[in-house]
Amino acid sequence: MLATKVMSMGTRRAGLPISQPEYLNSARDWLNMGLKDLVARRTWLWRYKEGTITTVASQRTYDLASDVLYALKGSWVHVTDDVPMLMADIRDLDVADPDESTTGGSRFAAVVGISGTTGLWQVDLGDTPDASGETIRYRYIIKAMELNDDSTDDGTDLNLTYPDWVQHALHLYVSAFLKGENGDASGQITDLQLYENQIIKQELVDSQAAGQDRVILSGEPELVGAEFRVLSLDVEV
Repeated sequence: MLATKVMSMGTRRAGLPISQPEYLNSARDWLNMGLKDLVARRTWLWRYKEGTITTVASQRTYDLASDVLYALKGSWVHVTDDVPMLMADIRDLDVADPDESTTGGSRFAAVVGISGTTGLWQVDLGDTPDASGETIRYRYIIKAMELNDDSTDDGTDLNLTYPDWVQHALHLYVSAFLKGENGDASGQITDLQLYENQIIKQELVDSQAAGQDRVILSGEPELVGAEFRVLSLDVEV
């Protein structure tokens, strides 16, 4: 379902004409707020995603995907070299290689912070890659989508990121607050309760799906209590 469809359905449910831009603009604001509310509830399984970095020789710093909220420790893999990578503290990389001159196969990634230019999360790789075109894979949790005020991305296909129940719940969220803005307090309470009922139901489903047994696979770091072991390194999680 397109974002436009969710906004239109929420507006119609509130008894408002979708032909008037002010109502569509308000619906967009509430859709954005609903998305933020949902991702704040829990780390839903549908928020897990995979990204890749393509190395450039002698380049140490790389942008992560635009929808990254945070990258997951223990998920980094140097695909080209077929080896796992560890997350390091950026200060440790600074101490180990102050002038960033050490190059080689990268085995560590360290979060630098959010770029003041692009607004994207960035990481440094250690050692600095000595070859271009190599692939590094990581997993991350997505942040909430936010539609632009100028409506240029109203046609975003929510199916690519959000399951069907989220889209249904969001049209109730939009409707609830449009009703509230237009004096229908009772209608707002009713639709918000329907929205909450959807979340309660799906939290149970999500918890059951997430409660899978942890299996140690061949070639996987051995889990020992609150630590895992990679070669001769003991790393606290």
